[in-house]
Parts: sequence; C-alpha cells; structure tokens
Amino acid sequence: MKHVALSVLFDFGARAAAGLALAAPVTAVVVASGIGNFPGGDRLLFERGGLLLVEVVRASWSLLPPLALSSLVTGAFVYAALALPQALVWTALGEATPEPTPAFLGRACARVPAYFALASLGFLAQILVFSLGLTAAGMLHGRSSANPLRADLGALVVLGCAGVLALMLGVLRDVAGATVACGVAGSKNALRAGLRVALTRPLALAGRFLGPTALGLALVILVALATGSLDVGAPEGSRFVLVAVLHQLVALAVTVCRTVWLKSAIAVVRPQLAGGSAARR
Repeated sequence: MKHVALSVLFDFGARAAAGLALAAPVTAVVVASGIGNFPGGDRLLFERGGLLLVEVVRASWSLLPPLALSSLVTGAFVYAALALPQALVWTALGEATPEPTPAFLGRACARVPAYFALASLGFLAQILVFSLGLTAAGMLHGRSSANPLRADLGALVVLGCAGVLALMLGVLRDVAGATVACGVAGSKNALRAGLRVALTRPLALAGRFLGPTALGLALVILVALATGSLDVGAPEGSRFVLVAVLHQLVALAVTVCRTVWLKSAIAVVRPQLAGGSAARR
C-alpha cells in the first residue's frame, strides 16, 4: 500500500510538472503581448466574440511556429519521462505481496521500455484515428452542404465514432499495460495478451472503466463550475489561491480515479492470464 500511495503521488507530481513545462511557453507569449497591462488582465481574452484573443494571436503570429516546434520537442521529452511514474504505478498495483523498495524500483525501471512503447503506440493510434475522423467529417460536411442540419449531424456522428474508437484504443493500451504488470514481458506480447483479454471480457472491462472515468469527469465539471463563479481578478488574492488549490485537488482526484481503473484492469487481466497459462500446460 505504501508503494501505491507514493507512486500515485509521484505520478501526480510528474504530470503537474509536465503541465507547467508545456504551458510555460504559451504563458510567456501571452505575457509578452501586453494584455496584462489592461485593467481586466488576461480575462479579456475570454470575453464574448474573442476579439482580443484573435488580436493577440495575430500580433504573436511570428512567434507561433517556433513556439509549436519547441512545444513539440518538449512534449516528446515529457512524454518519454512520464513512462517512469507510470511504470511505478503499474508495478505497485501489480504487487501480489509487498516487496523491498530496491527490488520494487528495479522491477519498475526494467518495465519502463515496455510502458513507453505501449503509451507511444496508443498515442499515435489515437492521433491517427482523430485525424481520419476530422478528414471524414470535413468531406461529409462538404458533400452535404445543401442541407446544413444534415451536414452538421453527419459530421458530429463521424467525430463521435472517432472519439469512441480513440477511447477504446486507450482502454486497450491500459489492458496491455495491466498484462505487463502481471508478468508479461515485452510490448508485443503485452499487446497480444491485452487484445485477447479485451475480446474475452469486454463487458467486465467496460464496466470497470466507466465508473472511475465518469466520477473523474463529474469532478472536473463540478470544479469548473465552482471556479467559474470565483472572480480571480478581484482584489482579494485568496480567490486566486483557492482556485489554484481546487485545480490541483481535482487533478489529484482524477489521478486517483485513473489508478482505481488500472487496479480494476489488473483484477480482470490476472485470472485470464493464469487461465491461459494453465490451458497451455
């Protein structure tokens, strides 16, 4: 239990640091635009119509290409670095009995390449699905331009199908990760084992995935509504601190919800792997 708690906290801290690293260049561009010199501050960017937002983008247009390139490079390094906290979480959740910390860390580090490969493949597959979905939605919308309502509905259906498929790919990635936590070696073997489990127990996996995911989404919506009612531009600095604390608390809660799902995935995967091994013997 100690390893699980420390691993989850480390994962949360690593993701928070990654978010800051990715957001820092964008924040610098917004600050350099001078929008903060107005009495309303950067709240003006979110006014209806988005006039000032468009103006800031136009004024900063020359900075956007190098910003995109630097963010892409930073994102690649961040994505690779996050494989370690994920390996720690998976290994802690997959422990049948508590192990000494050195043995636990050694086992987790040995699994980093497999988790990095699974995460990368899953991410690329989801990007491909979204790209194909956007292309198909655009083509369908263009062909049905004579009937705007039909065109919009058709495009939304295509985008919805692409979103569901991308979500299913994410679930498959997590199930494959669960097989690694249960002892399957290598990303290729993990993908094969994960696909076999997903085809064997789809309803069990869906039920265990939807609960924590719905809870995490509900928490995000509730905190968004709560922070939206707070005016962080007011003179009281306590409002800004309260919003920041709420954001971090909901991020931690979402991390915990994801951990619950990963633990549930292991609970579904382990009996299937044990049964398959027994059958082969």
